[in-house]
Amino acid sequence: MLIQKPISENDIVSLKLLTGEEIMATYVTDKGDSITVKKPSTIASNGQGMGIVPWMMTSKSETADINKSAIIAMAPTDDEIAKAYTETTSGIKLA
Repeated sequence: MLIQKPISENDIVSLKLLTGEEIMATYVTDKGDSITVKKPSTIASNGQGMGIVPWMMTSKSETADINKSAIIAMAPTDDEIAKAYTETTSGIKLA
């Protein structure tokens, strides 16, 4: 049986919301009835295929609080997707 480490600060997580949206973000903290994430993003079609784009395009803040009652599931993001997310949100190219 594979034992998975608990999600902790700065982990890249994927969230499935009640609305059907799937987002990925950097986990910040659990606030009881909500979680705080940084740079929430989603995968969307762009002129060159699929790409990672901000989840809330008009938000001024780079963090968001998401009510736990809106979350169906939260899990660590697949390594390749997490790498692409990090490169997109930070501008740092990973090896």
